[in-house]
Amino acid sequence: MALHFNSDSGTDDYLSKSTAIFSGLTYPLAFVAWVRPDDRGVQHAVASDSGSGTSKQIRIGASSGGKFLMGARGTNVVSPSARYDNSNTTWFHLVGAFIANNDNKLYLNGTLEAENTSSSLNISDFADSDEFYIGTGISSGTNIATKTWEGGIAEVAAYSADLSAGEIAALAKGFSPLMVRPSALVGYWPLGGPYPSTVMDPIGSNTLTANGGASVETHPRIIYPTGLSTFDYAAPVVEEEAPAAERGWMFESMQIAVGAGGRRRLSPPDTRTASTNKGWTLESLQVGVSRGGSRTK
Repeated sequence: MALHFNSDSGTDDYLSKSTAIFSGLTYPLAFVAWVRPDDRGVQHAVASDSGSGTSKQIRIGASSGGKFLMGARGTNVVSPSARYDNSNTTWFHLVGAFIANNDNKLYLNGTLEAENTSSSLNISDFADSDEFYIGTGISSGTNIATKTWEGGIAEVAAYSADLSAGEIAALAKGFSPLMVRPSALVGYWPLGGPYPSTVMDPIGSNTLTANGGASVETHPRIIYPTGLSTFDYAAPVVEEEAPAAERGWMFESMQIAVGAGGRRRLSPPDTRTASTNKGWTLESLQVGVSRGGSRTK
């Protein structure tokens, strides 16, 4: 599952924490996220600021007219043309790369979308910003109501690195941030996926506080490290009889991903070994069949 943010109920949905996630760091930095805006409009997907005004704010999100943006203080780097319409159902991958004081780049789906190399932005302008948000950000004063995100967000990450073109392309292809320069991760918020909590930071202590009541939606397809399921925790279990053409097949081998669940027991006199897990009888599993394997009638 991913999180779906909106303000339809009259209460803005967002996640936040009073913490300076980039404290003590210098350039380069980056925000990363999968986003699915419902409709066109100016809205922040991820932001960090001082909690008052935008003088210490950095952000990624959407601009007007179906465009995307990344920005700092009063300067935005914006898509050159519209990328989505109202009632949008498509997920997009965004990277806001703050590489140097005069080098800011916006990447969309792994490709350089726009850049700004003229405006100077000192790292001191935002490194000590002590408010972090997913789903909103300050628009002016202490007002966050006018920039709240309407739509889905997943796989948010903050990096202290100048990600290479190959690394950005890998993230856009669906590789988890845990598999792309993990040593440079400052924070990671999958907002679901293989994690039962939608507010946790599995690599650190930056667990967020939920405001409002964000709902869940289908998570974008993500490739996680071995041992983490790529299947949606919130997906319903559907039982159905196999089509007639597929009945009678016996699988000789399969490639499977074990999900969150199942049970096993050790059958004496065999003993389990670290390399083969011999002796275990699998009583139940939640699995997803991947490509590969063979079958016979």
